[in-house]
Amino acid sequence: HALLPRYEAACPGQTATIRKQHADIRVELERLGIDLDLHALREESVERLVTLLREHAAREEAQLYKWADAALGEHEKWPLLKWFAARVEDRLASSRSSRRG
Repeated sequence: HALLPRYEAACPGQTATIRKQHADIRVELERLGIDLDLHALREESVERLVTLLREHAAREEAQLYKWADAALGEHEKWPLLKWFAARVEDRLASSRSSRRG
């Protein structure tokens, strides 16, 4: 159900920036987690993550989701949405359980 490989097949080269942004966001989240554990979280770090997330969302909205809306039929969109929702739920549950542990 991965959307990026399908997008890359249709629009070669467009996913490199999206994948880089995903990696950058993961790095920032990891840094924030460490800083939070060390009680050294700084406003600038949070602002940097927010900026990355906004830029990423704008790119995906303008490119990836626009393409998906035009290129995919309804029968393809619903399974993708369910897959994304399940991943979000799994990650939230994992995050909650790791905080309790």
